[in-house]
Amino acid sequence: QKMATKRRKDKKKKKKKKKNKGKKGADAAEEITVADADMGPLGAHKESRWMVLGVSAANCAKCVRAEGVYRDLVGSAAWRAMGIPLLRLDAFEEAHRAAAVRYGLQPGPTGLPALFLFKDGALHAHYKGVHSVDAILTFVEKQQASSPFYGKPLTSLSEVDDFLNGKLVDPLVSTTYVVGVFREDDLDEDEFAEFQEAAQDAKKDFDKYYAVVSDDALVARMIAAGYVDRAPALIMQRGRDAELSFLKTDDDAEFGGGHGAGSVGRRVDRALWEALPRALSVNFDQLSMADNSDEQTVTGWIKRNAVHVLTQLTTANWNLYTDIGLPMLMLFLNLKGGPEVGMTGGLRNQNMLQELYYVAAEHRGRILVVYADGLRYSDQMKVLGLDDGFPGLPSMAWNLKDKRKIPFPDFYAFNRETMGQFVADFLRGSINDAAGAEDAARKQLRRAHPISSKYTPDREDAREIEHVKGVTEHFDEEPEASAHVVSVSADGFQDVVYEDGKDVLVMFHEKHCEPCTNLTPYYRKMAERFAEEGIDSVVIARFDLTDEAPPADLPETLGNVFDKLPALVLFSAYDKGFPMYYSGVGKVADMMRWVQTSAQQKFELPDLFWLSPGDRQEYKNQVTDREVMRAKKEEEDEAARLAEEERQVHRSHDLSPSTKPKA
Repeated sequence: QKMATKRRKDKKKKKKKKKNKGKKGADAAEEITVADADMGPLGAHKESRWMVLGVSAANCAKCVRAEGVYRDLVGSAAWRAMGIPLLRLDAFEEAHRAAAVRYGLQPGPTGLPALFLFKDGALHAHYKGVHSVDAILTFVEKQQASSPFYGKPLTSLSEVDDFLNGKLVDPLVSTTYVVGVFREDDLDEDEFAEFQEAAQDAKKDFDKYYAVVSDDALVARMIAAGYVDRAPALIMQRGRDAELSFLKTDDDAEFGGGHGAGSVGRRVDRALWEALPRALSVNFDQLSMADNSDEQTVTGWIKRNAVHVLTQLTTANWNLYTDIGLPMLMLFLNLKGGPEVGMTGGLRNQNMLQELYYVAAEHRGRILVVYADGLRYSDQMKVLGLDDGFPGLPSMAWNLKDKRKIPFPDFYAFNRETMGQFVADFLRGSINDAAGAEDAARKQLRRAHPISSKYTPDREDAREIEHVKGVTEHFDEEPEASAHVVSVSADGFQDVVYEDGKDVLVMFHEKHCEPCTNLTPYYRKMAERFAEEGIDSVVIARFDLTDEAPPADLPETLGNVFDKLPALVLFSAYDKGFPMYYSGVGKVADMMRWVQTSAQQKFELPDLFWLSPGDRQEYKNQVTDREVMRAKKEEEDEAARLAEEERQVHRSHDLSPSTKPKA
C-alpha cells in the first residue's frame, strides 16, 4: 500500500514537472532540485541563464540550519520573480565528488554550507556571505545588474549617507561601501575609468558595494559639507565591526579612532562623525602619494582601508587581513573577560591594547596590527614561535609570508616604548629571528636610560582544570581508560591517519581546553565500544595541540577547523583528501552513529550499541522488570476498577424505588 501511494505521488510530480517544463518566472523557481552524480540537473536547466547550486552535507549542523533559509528563499516573491533554479549537492557523497571537482567546487567542511552562482552553464561566483534570504537576494541581484555600480547615481546627501550606512543595501557587518565623487567633466577621464574598473572587479565580492555621484551641484555640496576636499575623490565606510571604547573617543582628525590602516586620506569632517562614524575619504592626487604602490590604486586603497588600525582578528576577517600581504603583528591575550575588562598576566587588556594602538597608528600603511584570543588561536601561536601557549600569555609575534619566527621577547614589558622599538627594529631589518629579537631587547635594557618596564606581565601557569571522573577528564590521567584511543604526534601522523583501508577519527584537543576535557570521557567510551564490538576498520585517535602544531600537510579543505577545540575530524578509508568535520552532540550514541554513516568501510551496529554488553543486559533486565511491574500495576488497577463497579451496582440497587423506605 505504501509503495502504491509513493508511485501515485511520483506520477503527480512527473505530470507537474512536464506541465511546467520551459516555464519561466514564479512557478519555475519553486522547486529545489537535488543534483545527481553527473550534475544532470545542470544540463536540465541549460535554458536558464542563471542557476544557484547549494553545496551542503547531512552531517553538517550549519547546513541543517540553512535548510530553512533555502526554503524561505525559493518561496519569496523576489526569488520567484527572478525565475532562478536552486539546485543541491551533498559534498560528502562519494558519487558527487568527481562532479564537484570538475566544477571547481571544493569547500572544506568548515566552509559549508556553500552557494555557487552559475551563468550560462559556467561557474560565475562563489557566495561567501551570510546565509540569509535578504543577503543572498542582494548578492544575486548585484550579479545580474548590468552596471558595476549600485542602482542609479546618488542624487542627494541623504542618499549618500544611507548608502554608506548600508541602508540601501542589505547591511552586513563586514560590508564596505564606496562612493566615487566625480564632476560631469571627470566622467571621460582616466580616474573615472579606474574607479569603474575597480567596481567591476569587486562585483563578485559579497562584501563590497560601489556607487557614484556625478551631479556637479551635489559634488559642490559634498565638498562644502566636508565629505571630500575636492573632486574627483573617493569616500568609503566599513561595516560595523566592534570597536574598542578608547578608539571611539580618539580626536585624531587624520585617520584617528582606529579608522583605516592606509597611509593617505582623511576622515570626513568632524560634523559628520555622528552620521558617518567610520567614513574615510581620499582624492586622486593623494593616491599617488601613498607609501605603498598597491595603495596608489583605487582597489589597493580600498583594500588597505577596509581594515582597522587595531582590531580583533577573527575567522570572519582573517582572509581580509592576510590578503593584504603586509607584515602582521599579532598580540595574543586571554579574552575570556573581554578585550577591555579582562586581564592577562595580571595586566588589564585595555591598557596593553591602548599602548599598542599608538604603535599601530604610527606605522599604519606599513604593517597590520591585530589582537587575538590566545586560547582559540593557540595553534597559530606555535606556528609563530610562541611555544608556551596559554600559560605564556600575553605574547606577541610577527605573522610573515616567509614563515620567519620573530616573537616578542617574553621578558619585555608591554608598553608603547617596548612594542614601538620591536616594530622599528623589524622594519629596519635589525631582527630576523627570535635570537635577534632577544639580543636587541637586552641591549635596550642595558642602556644608561633603560627602556620602560611599564606593564610588565606576571605570567602564571594556566588554570588547571580539575579532574572529575565522568565530567572533566584528561587523556594523560588514568591511561588505562584511554587504552583504545591512539595518541598521534606530527611525526607519526602519516602512519596512523593515512593508513589505507582504515577510517580514522581524530580528536584535536589541548590540556587547558575545558570543552576538550568535557568531551574526553565520552570519546574514551566511544573508542571502548568500537573495540568491544570488534570493529577494527575504525581507528579512534587523538592529537594533543598543547605543545605541538598540527601537521603542515593537512588537506586545505580543513580550513579553520582548529579555531575552536575540540575538533573531531574523520579521515575516510580511501579518500584522505576529503576529511569530514563532526559538528553534532558530544554523546557516545550520536558520535558512533555519525561514524557509521560517514565511514567508507561499512559496518553494522547492534541494538543499544552505545552500551557495553554487560550494561546492555542490565538495561534489558531493567526493562523486563519495568514491564512486569507495569503489568502487575495494570492488573491491580483493573481489579480495583471492577471492585468499584460492583460497589456502584450494589449502591444503586440499595437506592432503587422498591427498596426505599416510605415517608
